[in-house]
Amino acid sequence: MTTGIELEDVDGGVRTRTSLEAVAEDRAYTMTQDPYRRWKKLTMPTLLVRAKQELRLGSGYVVPAEDRNAFLREVSGATVVEIDANHLSINTHPDTASAIQRFLAYPSAR
Repeated sequence: MTTGIELEDVDGGVRTRTSLEAVAEDRAYTMTQDPYRRWKKLTMPTLLVRAKQELRLGSGYVVPAEDRNAFLREVSGATVVEIDANHLSINTHPDTASAIQRFLAYPSAR
């Protein structure tokens, strides 16, 4: 049974289909980009879902607190929701789904 586009069956469970080479390629491209320049192009209500937990203890955050604060200041339609998860588990956390559902139902409510 194939479990989804990103997952494949293996003995005893599933694993991601993503190759290490693809991750390295994406990372290399990302390092050439300036995400801050793109913020000014966000003219619609925008939700930033931020993990409250570090990826690993002591490793920092994918979105540091300073970036969260700057995002709120610089993106006029921004809403930030912080989820008690790390970067790897935030997408499957039930509070993430609830936050997205609320945002889509009321995108301009801040």
